Amino acid sequence: MDETSGADFNKLTMAQGEEVARRMIEAEYRQGIQVDDPRMTGLKTMGDNPELARRMMRTPQLDSHPRWEDQFDDLNGDEIDYLASQMLRGAVDDNDDDFGNDEIQEIVHDIVQDIIRENGGDEEEMLGLVRGRIEMAHHLLQATDGDLEVVRRIMERARQSWTHETSMDDLRGRLEGDWHDERERRCSVHGGKHYTHGIFRGRHPGEHLPEPITAAQVRAQARPRSERVWANAQHLQAIVERHEAALQRRWEKKSKVKRREMLQSAWASTDSPPLPPLPAEHRPGMRHMLHRCSGHVCRHDEHAPEQKRHLFMWPRLNMEDMCKTEPLLLLINARGRNSPAMFAFADLEPAHFGIVVGGIPSPPFLDKHSMVFTGRNNPGTYGELVSWEDDPEAYRRLHNGRDTSPGEGLWILEIQDRLYKFLVAMCKLVLHDIPLDNNDELLARPVEPVPTVPTANNINKNGTAATSLLTTRLEAQYHVPAKLNMRRLQTLVAAKLSETEDTLWAMREDPGVFATSLLEKYESQPEHLLDSLGKRHPMLATAKGRRELMAQVVRAQFSYYVPAVEIWGFVHDKVARLAELKERLFDNAGVLPGDDLPPKLAMAFYSLLFHLQRLVQIPLGGMCQRARLSPPLQHLSRITSHEPYKLLGVDADYIYLVKLMSDPQWRANMGLHNCVEEIECIASDPVGRKLISPTLARDFSDIAILSECLRQIELFQPWASTFEAAMADRETANQVYDEFERTADTMNPLSYFKLSASTSKLGAELAWMKYPVDKRPNKANVDAMRAAEDTLDAFWVAALAELKSKGLITRRIKKVLVDGPKPERTPAWVEPPKKTRKKGPEDHNTVHPFGGIPMGAKQPSSTERQPPGPKSKVKSRGVARPPLTEIENLRISESPPRPEQPRFPVDRRAFKVFDMLFYRPFGGAASQPGEIPWVEFTHAMHQVGFGVEKLGGSAWQFTPGRALEGEEYVRGIQFHEPHPVAKIPFRMARLYGRRLARAYGWCADMFQLKAE
Repeated sequence: MDETSGADFNKLTMAQGEEVARRMIEAEYRQGIQVDDPRMTGLKTMGDNPELARRMMRTPQLDSHPRWEDQFDDLNGDEIDYLASQMLRGAVDDNDDDFGNDEIQEIVHDIVQDIIRENGGDEEEMLGLVRGRIEMAHHLLQATDGDLEVVRRIMERARQSWTHETSMDDLRGRLEGDWHDERERRCSVHGGKHYTHGIFRGRHPGEHLPEPITAAQVRAQARPRSERVWANAQHLQAIVERHEAALQRRWEKKSKVKRREMLQSAWASTDSPPLPPLPAEHRPGMRHMLHRCSGHVCRHDEHAPEQKRHLFMWPRLNMEDMCKTEPLLLLINARGRNSPAMFAFADLEPAHFGIVVGGIPSPPFLDKHSMVFTGRNNPGTYGELVSWEDDPEAYRRLHNGRDTSPGEGLWILEIQDRLYKFLVAMCKLVLHDIPLDNNDELLARPVEPVPTVPTANNINKNGTAATSLLTTRLEAQYHVPAKLNMRRLQTLVAAKLSETEDTLWAMREDPGVFATSLLEKYESQPEHLLDSLGKRHPMLATAKGRRELMAQVVRAQFSYYVPAVEIWGFVHDKVARLAELKERLFDNAGVLPGDDLPPKLAMAFYSLLFHLQRLVQIPLGGMCQRARLSPPLQHLSRITSHEPYKLLGVDADYIYLVKLMSDPQWRANMGLHNCVEEIECIASDPVGRKLISPTLARDFSDIAILSECLRQIELFQPWASTFEAAMADRETANQVYDEFERTADTMNPLSYFKLSASTSKLGAELAWMKYPVDKRPNKANVDAMRAAEDTLDAFWVAALAELKSKGLITRRIKKVLVDGPKPERTPAWVEPPKKTRKKGPEDHNTVHPFGGIPMGAKQPSSTERQPPGPKSKVKSRGVARPPLTEIENLRISESPPRPEQPRFPVDRRAFKVFDMLFYRPFGGAASQPGEIPWVEFTHAMHQVGFGVEKLGGSAWQFTPGRALEGEEYVRGIQFHEPHPVAKIPFRMARLYGRRLARAYGWCADMFQLKAE
C-alpha cells in the first residue's frame, strides 16, 4: 500500500490497482473518509473487482467528485449487482452488528440496484440513500421482532413507489403505515388482544400478546387494592402531618448500614406475594438490561422471571438511591401530603421501559373499557372501571392520555399498594418509640408546621451553591410531579444561544481557540485508528497528508460552528413565541385541566416539540462512531477487525449506551432522558470520566440541554399527553412539517456548505502556528502572535467572502461575524528603553496579552502606533491571501468608553479567580497567569450572585440571582467545564473573561476584596 499510495494511478499495474482497491475499501471506506481524488473513490467502491478497478484507474483526473452516472453509465447487470454489494459494504458500519445484519443487507440489496440504475446523485447522495434504506429495514426488523418475511413484504410494497426524491420522512411514514396495517392483520388473527390505546399501545415484544381479562376480573382485583392504597395513604398522611420533622432528624443521623437494614426490613414486610430483596443499584431495570447486553453481546431471554419483575415495577426503590438522605424523605413528604391520584401516571411510567425492552410482559387486556384515576380522591371511585358504551367521552379521554386502559390501571394499583405499605413500614421503623398503629391516638396528636423539604442541591463543602440537573432529575422521581417552568426553558435556550454565538466569535477572534478546536477534532479522525497489523494510516505518514486531513477538519468545524448559531437561534425564537402565547392565551385566560388548548398555543407547542425532536438528531447522528473514534477509546478499535475487544464494566456500559442513543428505535423505547441520565452517571465516575473526550462532552451537553427542553414540554400536563395523538392528525402534521421545512431551508445550505480547498488549507495552517499568549513577551513571541492573528483574519475574510457569494450571510451570522466588535489584536513589538529599572509589578518576565494592553482598555489608534518591526514570514504554501488592507482594518479594536460599573466585594478565593479571568500584567494582583480550578470558578460566580447548575456533558448554567440588577442580567450564561482535568488553563480563562465582559460589561476593576 505504501509503495502505491502516492503513485500516478494511470501508471499502476493491474496487480497494484487491485491491491490498492482492496486496501482502500478495507482500511478507509467503511470509516467514511473523504478523499479528494475521484479515482480513489472509484477504486474503493470497486473493491477487489479487477476489471472495474482497471476502468477506474484510467478515469481522467477531475477537479471535483464526478456524479456516479458519469462513471458507471455502461455497467452491465453483473457489475451493477457487484457494485450494489460494495455500496452496502461501504454504507454499513463495520462495528454496528445490527446494521451489519446479513438479512437486512439481503433485503436492501435489490433496492440498492435500483438506486444505481436511477443514476441520480453524487457519491454522498447515493450512499445516503443506501444508509437510509438500511435504517428503514433495521427499524422494521426491530418493530416486527425479527420477522424477515414481514419486513421483506413491507419494503417491497413501499419500494414500488420510491423515487430518488422520496424524502426520509415520507419513506418512514409509508413504512410505518404499512407496519400499522400488518399489526392490525396480526391483531385480528390473535383475536384482538392488542393494545391499540393507552401508554402501552403496540408495546408487546414478539408474539407475546397480552392476556385477556374480563370486566368482572378487573373489578375483583381493583376494589381491594384501591381500598388498601387509600387506607395506607391516609395513615401515612396522619404520620407525616404530626411527625415529619422528627422523622427527618432521625433519618439524617442513621448510618448507611442502619439505613440498609431498615429499608430491607420494610420491603420484606410488604411481601404479598413475596419478592426478592431490594436491588442494590440505581435504575435496576437499566442495570439488568446492560448486564444482559454488556460487551455488545446480548443474552436475550423470553421475559425476565418473576424475580426480576420488581426491577421494572418499583425501580425507585433501590439501595443506592434510598440509602442517601434525601430520596426517602422526599418520597414520604410527597406521598404523605398529596393524593395518590397525583402520582398515578408517574408511577406507571417506569413500567413502560420494562415493556419495550422485553423485561416484563404487557399487562392484561380488556377492550372498550377505561380506568379513571385523575380527580378521584376516595377509594370508592379511585381506579373506577368505565365502559365506553356507558360514557361516550371515555374513549376520547383515554386516547388523549387522561385515563388508562384496564390493564394499566391494575398495574397502577399494584405499584401503589406495595409502595404505600413500604412507606408506612419505614415510618414505623424510624419512629419506633412512637405509637403509630393506633389511628385514634395518632390523630389526637396536634398537627405540626410543615418542615423544609430536604434536597441534595444545597451549599456543598466548597461553599458553592451548585446544583446539578442530574440530582434535580433524581430527586424529581421521589417528589411531586413537576410542572412546566417556562422561565427555565427560556433561560436555558437563551444562555445556549449566547454561548454558541460567543464560541463562534472566539473562533473568529482567537487563534488559540481556533487551533485547539481543530486539534481536538483532528485527533478523533478515523485515520488515527491502527489497522489489524498495528500500522498507521498512510495519510498520517507525510506532512502533506496530515495537512490535507487538517484541511478536511477545517471544513467540518466550519460546517459545525456556523450553522449552530442558526439552529439555536431558531429554537430561541420558537421558545419566545411559545412563552408569549402561553402568557396571553393560557396563564391569563383561566384554562382548566379538562379544556383543550387554544389552537394557536397548541400549534406553538407542536412546532417547538417537532423542532426539538429533529434537532436533537444532529448531535445524536453518528454518536456511536464518534465515541469509538475518540482518543480515549481508539485503542479498542482496529480497522478491518471483526473481533470486538473484550469490554468490561464501565467501558461496556458506556459504549452500549452510546450505541442505544444513536439508534432511533432504541432511543424511543428507552427514552432520551434516561439515556442522558445514564451517560451522566458514567461521566460522574472517575473511571468513566476518562472515557469521554472534550469533543464528546460538548456533544453530550447539547443533547442534555435539548433533552431538558423536551422534558419541560412533557411536564405540561395533562395537555402534553395529547400532543402525540394531535400531531398524528394529517392536517396538523402537514402544518408542523411546513414550519420545520422553512427552518430547514435556512439551515441546510449552511450545513452542506463546504469551504474551498484554498481557504481550508489556510485555516489548517493555524493548527501548526504558535500563539504564545501565555509566554513572556519578546519580539519573537509577539511576532508569532501577530502572524497567527493575520492568518486567522485572512481565513475569515476568505470564508465570509465564500459565504457571501452563496448568499449565506444570514441575519444571525451577520450579527456575530460582521456587525460584532472588531477582534482585539496584538500591537507590534516595541523595544523597551534600555535603562535599569527596579523590578516590580511591571516586570517583563510577566505575560502581556495583546502586547500588554489590558482587555477592554482603549488601544492606540492607527496614528499613535509605532511602525511595525520586521514580521516573521508565515508560509502560505502558495495559498492566495486577501489584500493586506482588509487584514489591517481588523488589526485595532476601538473599545467604546464603559459606563460606571458597580463593584463586587468578594472573598480572597473569588478575587484570585476574577483577577486571572481579567488578567492585567500591569497593576494586577496575579504576578503570573495560571490555571483556575473549576470549583474555584463556580465559587467565584456564586459569590457575585449567580446560581450554578451542572446541566450535562461539560455544560454548566450560571443564572443571575435577584441581587444582580440591570437589563444585562436578564439572561444567564453557560460555560464548559474543562475535560477530563477540571482546571481552566490560562488560554481558556482569557476566553471566559471576554465572554463575561461581552455579556455583562465586567472588567477587573469591578472586583474588590471584602473586609475580613
